[in-house]
Amino acid sequence: MKNKLNLEKSPYLKQHAENPVWWYPWGAEAFEKAERENKLIFLSIGYSTCHWCHVMEHESFTQQDVADILNQNFISIKVDREERPDVDSVYMNIMLGLNGHGGWPLNMVLTPKREAFFCGTYYPRANFVHLLNEIQSVWHESPEQILSTGGRIAEWLRLKDVDSEVGSLGPEIFKTFYTGFLKSFDFENGGRLGAPKFIPSYGLRLLLRYQLRAPDSQALALVEKTLEMVSRGGIYDHLGGGFHRYATDEAWLIPHFEKMLYDQSAMANIFLEAYQLTENTEYKMVLQETLEYVLRDLQAPEGGFYSAEDADSEGEEGSFYLWTFSEIERALTAEELHEFKLTYNISLNGNFENKNILELAPGKLRQNFSAKTISAQDKLFARRLSRPRPLRDEKILVSWNGLMISALAKAGACLKETTYVKAAKRAADFIIANLKNTESELYHQSIDGVSSHDAVLEDYAFFIDGLIEIYQTDFEEKYLLEAQKLQKKQDEIFLSSESQSYFSSSGRDIYLIKREKSFLDNVTPSGNSMTLFNLLRLADFFFDSEMSGRAQKLLNSFPKEIQAHPSEFVQALMAYDYLQSTPKQIAILWPETSAQVENMLDVVREGFHPHQILGAGSVSSTDLALLMNRKLIDGKPTAYVCEHHSCQLPTTELHELKKLIV
Repeated sequence: MKNKLNLEKSPYLKQHAENPVWWYPWGAEAFEKAERENKLIFLSIGYSTCHWCHVMEHESFTQQDVADILNQNFISIKVDREERPDVDSVYMNIMLGLNGHGGWPLNMVLTPKREAFFCGTYYPRANFVHLLNEIQSVWHESPEQILSTGGRIAEWLRLKDVDSEVGSLGPEIFKTFYTGFLKSFDFENGGRLGAPKFIPSYGLRLLLRYQLRAPDSQALALVEKTLEMVSRGGIYDHLGGGFHRYATDEAWLIPHFEKMLYDQSAMANIFLEAYQLTENTEYKMVLQETLEYVLRDLQAPEGGFYSAEDADSEGEEGSFYLWTFSEIERALTAEELHEFKLTYNISLNGNFENKNILELAPGKLRQNFSAKTISAQDKLFARRLSRPRPLRDEKILVSWNGLMISALAKAGACLKETTYVKAAKRAADFIIANLKNTESELYHQSIDGVSSHDAVLEDYAFFIDGLIEIYQTDFEEKYLLEAQKLQKKQDEIFLSSESQSYFSSSGRDIYLIKREKSFLDNVTPSGNSMTLFNLLRLADFFFDSEMSGRAQKLLNSFPKEIQAHPSEFVQALMAYDYLQSTPKQIAILWPETSAQVENMLDVVREGFHPHQILGAGSVSSTDLALLMNRKLIDGKPTAYVCEHHSCQLPTTELHELKKLIV
């Protein structure tokens, strides 16, 4: 017998559809039953590529004795955190407040009124059974104790942000960030000290911007050390491209093997920007391999991008990526094996449970790989394709797609790679055509061609960013106009009239106990921070004083914690850096036909220039404020470089343009 998840589309919920636990999806049926029968709610939140979610399912949720306890005494609800980030955020904040740490699976016990009073992550089966019995015993004997605890926690959650003071920023915040990053930096391995190690990709991007502010600092050296180590280590997939979620050790060798779409976009961005600043070919090659992985394995035929690939296959974590020495030996010629052993640290006994995780040997560079090494890689990659693949989560999330669209568009412009630009536009076109309702509001996700769930703030913010970057790549104004429309729709749905910041959710789900706001970055940037960046750029494209005023009000609403903990607000600081660095508005006009304009675009795009926007088009076919009422000089492609919408004298000369954009 299947439970109530059998009609759900989410891959994670479908994984649990045949559990003997009588799971409900989040919604009216479950909550009404809990109140009617006066039962506690067991809420379990996870996602399809979560390793410990799989472990707990196998140990507990597939076991009849555990199911009997839950079915008799609780209303059990399963939530996919990627499908319902608004639900996950509320209860994760409770867990962080109570336990000081979080993770998935996120297991909560709630009162019939959805007020949490107990939380935890993974529990071994025996511990889990004991906890459930203890909780049910207290509910039976002293329900007022549980109700009182739930009420106090709910009140804490309600008041959590009320007393938050706003913080006034100044340029010194960037040095504060840099100093803090320096103190926690792992000078031997790159990244932050300790393990497990997540690649601080957004922090590295802010360090590159700090390097422009403080050329005598070590900021660039910190970035380069980290990028060198992660691109050599096992956290990088040397055969198929792309980055695994995190490393379990300090040296980036042993990864947690899942691959997330948002990590690929983040890593593409930092390797692209590092390449722009340094012209290091290694960075370019890692960028290209990462994007090749995304286009090959994560792009749906219709154009959108899938969410993730699991860490597990054949019931074991990482088995798709690991190699015994004998497997490598059988696949290669003697010459190829010799070169491969010189290039990668492989051995008979392996470096992980008698198997080999591929990592580059010291001193080896991709740009110097021999023909035999490349041949060996190709053979092993082909051999790997015959293995059972990890599960792919085929949810298409607007938010994560927006991040990937943005990264692809920027890489396409920098590397003059039309494949990336076309892929970005296909994904954007898919979302515009399939993930908007009759009110022109975004949906959150698409699965098997069905779009569902109200969009959250991040969907709008990240997708708008992607649309802006597509426009700056090939200058089709429809994408920028769509960004402008969606920004207005975002304001209608999410903007708080009191604080002038944005709620995380639409507020239409009556079962959410709080409509949250968030300024903190997580594995992806905060929606408020990305919106700040979007508003600043859109205001410059459209000469929109209302948008620039709203951006300033939003910046003024950030909490004072940004001063004490700037590393938790990196996207906001990148937007603030853009604002503080007197961004340049660059307009390039050309006649109806002109090949010379490509030379101008090459000049503008050369190097690392994070403090500019770029508009371009034919004089006769644009309605964009940045481009209007500007004239060609002698009928030639003409560039205008402006600050605060006040422009230098226009030029047709490439050497003059180079001087103006510095």
